[in-house]
Amino acid sequence: MLLSNIEKYIDHTILKRGYQYYESGRVEDLDEIVPGQYEATVSGTEEYFVEVRIEENKIVDSYCNCPYDYSHICKHQTAVFFAIKNENDRVHKKQELPALLKQLRKDELIELLLDLANEKTNVKQQLLFLLSKSADELESSEILIKEYINKAKIDGFIHYDQTDFAVAGAEQVLHKAQKKLTANEIETAVKLSILVLSHIVEMTQFCDDSSGTVGQIINEAIFTIKDAVEEGVDILTFDERNQLLSIILKEALHSRYIEINDEWSHDLIRACIPFSDIPEQRVAIERTLTNMLDASQDSWNFSSIKSIQLDIIELNDEAEDVERFIFNNLAWSDIRDKAINSCIQKSQYKKALEICLEGEKKDHDKRGLLSQWKNYRYVVYEKMNDFKKQKDIAYELLLQGEYKYFNILKKLTPKKEWERDFYQILPKLKESYIYTDILIEENQMELLLDYCSIHSYKFFELYPYLIKDYPNEVSRLFTVFIKNEVKYVSNRSGYRKVSGLLKVYKKACGLEKVNYLTKELKETYKKRPAFIDELNKVK
Repeated sequence: MLLSNIEKYIDHTILKRGYQYYESGRVEDLDEIVPGQYEATVSGTEEYFVEVRIEENKIVDSYCNCPYDYSHICKHQTAVFFAIKNENDRVHKKQELPALLKQLRKDELIELLLDLANEKTNVKQQLLFLLSKSADELESSEILIKEYINKAKIDGFIHYDQTDFAVAGAEQVLHKAQKKLTANEIETAVKLSILVLSHIVEMTQFCDDSSGTVGQIINEAIFTIKDAVEEGVDILTFDERNQLLSIILKEALHSRYIEINDEWSHDLIRACIPFSDIPEQRVAIERTLTNMLDASQDSWNFSSIKSIQLDIIELNDEAEDVERFIFNNLAWSDIRDKAINSCIQKSQYKKALEICLEGEKKDHDKRGLLSQWKNYRYVVYEKMNDFKKQKDIAYELLLQGEYKYFNILKKLTPKKEWERDFYQILPKLKESYIYTDILIEENQMELLLDYCSIHSYKFFELYPYLIKDYPNEVSRLFTVFIKNEVKYVSNRSGYRKVSGLLKVYKKACGLEKVNYLTKELKETYKKRPAFIDELNKVK
């Protein structure tokens, strides 16, 4: 297969997806190890390792450790082919676009733009979006957002590798909103941000946002609205503030947030808090919150809304009003959190402990909150210099898997007692995910080796800590693990996975040991030609 003409040799769908991966910058750490031998990492649902060998513009060998098994070439390899090709062709692409455009006459430039617009719909919509006047910019922005979303759909769904493209129109509209904000066009900035928010929030119902791109766009839209309100507090008239508040609250109450994610609705209302400095506008915000409380049966909603109410009181009322609200609403975890912090700041440690213990009793079946109140209790004991109770709660939290309390316990325990305590604690942590971290911290490599012998799935993660002191045992564990893996594979994808494990083994223990194991595997599985083919690639 020629590098210069890969389009002739690769399935059209794989070619298209590989090019999208290349264009979106998913090929990372492309490196020519020796002339013609390339390695790269390609990010997808996971990070995949790709190797390519090229001789005289011909791709003579390539490998990817992804699970794709329908063809010997996957989209990750294709993306790397494009990256290598681009590197090789770069010398011939020195003409700059601005210089070329400047050479055109006005009529030629207009003709070029019209031709592009007629050939590519998204180019046409981008031009309309960029050139539209104020009266049309909301309409042209909405068309642009929808254009990209619709083009990214495959059978009504947007796959993870298309989300970057799907939000491209929304990103351009957000950029325009931020420029409007800089120019003090506050209302337009908010309307453009809400336009983005409305379409992208609904898009979450039919897309895979594994990359987090969609959530990031939603957060940027909310932050832009928040910035607009903060800018507008001092420069907008009363009527302009009312109008802006009405627009944001209307969006916050839209059913799409109830159906998809209430948190975004709450974030929109929280963005309006600076407007609560005028009584009429505070009433509008508080009325909205009350209506939401009346309509909701969800405890998280109650806690979040109460927290917004508290923010409004803290901004506008006296300290006594704040404290009264806090202690009347301790049932809600966000408020309890603020109450504990308030007591700690005022050195009211006994009161803080009472609130913590009440929280532990109330939330005994909610692991996250229970841990939160116990962590606060540790802070209070620390403030009170109560070392015995510090140790007791630190021990309790360590057994629940909170690693930071291991070093805290170590510091709180006299050196002479620590060794005894350590060997008493260790057996109780054997099933905890922090067990190996503690063995590494305390340089307990023999115990770590024992652990890897039993939990072979963790061995590939932990072998670097063992290789120096136990090279022969590490080699034996590699051999046992790889031989065991081979028993359960029967297709090209599985064979490639085994080859990938052998490469890790080579890196850890050297080529000689890998060659010995490879020879044994070839003899044992000589009737599996596809496996032999993959083993021959391990060099």
